[in-house]
Amino acid sequence: MDRIIPGESKEMWPWKVWDVTDAQMSGAQALRFYSPPMVVDKLMAVYEFFLKRAEEQTGIPTYTGGGMKDVAANGTASGFSMLISQAARGIKNVVKNIDSKVIATSVQRQYYFNLDYDKGIDDVPDVRIIAKGTSSLIAKEQQAIRRSDFLRATNNPVDMEIIGTDGRRQLLREAARALELDVNKVIPEPTAAQAQPESANAAANVEAQSEQKVNPAGDATSGGDFKVF
Repeated sequence: MDRIIPGESKEMWPWKVWDVTDAQMSGAQALRFYSPPMVVDKLMAVYEFFLKRAEEQTGIPTYTGGGMKDVAANGTASGFSMLISQAARGIKNVVKNIDSKVIATSVQRQYYFNLDYDKGIDDVPDVRIIAKGTSSLIAKEQQAIRRSDFLRATNNPVDMEIIGTDGRRQLLREAARALELDVNKVIPEPTAAQAQPESANAAANVEAQSEQKVNPAGDATSGGDFKVF
């Protein structure tokens, strides 16, 4: 404070020139600026550590919310679907606890209340309350996944020759029904013309080939065989 020239403003701004005296500290700097060390990297490391710990404790990884960093199986849809299914186990357990601890308990209390105070006791059956909301949803989800896998696995010429178009249509209808779609609109039933047996089509082809004109040498004179020849 003694080295600042009287009348000099003590307000600071960038690139300000300070006019000072050399009294008391001849040759030494009148002003020294100190900047705190950067610790952002250390703070980020601590943040990442506790973020991973939170994922382990809650069972909800970051990729369930859209974060795809450091996910090994995010290159394929099936691999990512498996990761999502595994990550949802923690949430499903929470919902399952709600079924068993809240819903089943409240229904049981209502049941016992009916037994104690309902005059028509003969109308109250002997039952055991079991909440199956989450278990049924999980079973439906697993069934839908297996059905989709089966559709993809049989989408090849060999399997299509075995199951045929009718079998494929039934598989598609079941998959659409699991998605709560209007099956009749998405995959309508085949018409009479479409349902003609393949044997009838083959017989028609043989009959058409027999009607082709041939020359004295026995070669076709028209039709596809003639063009190939």
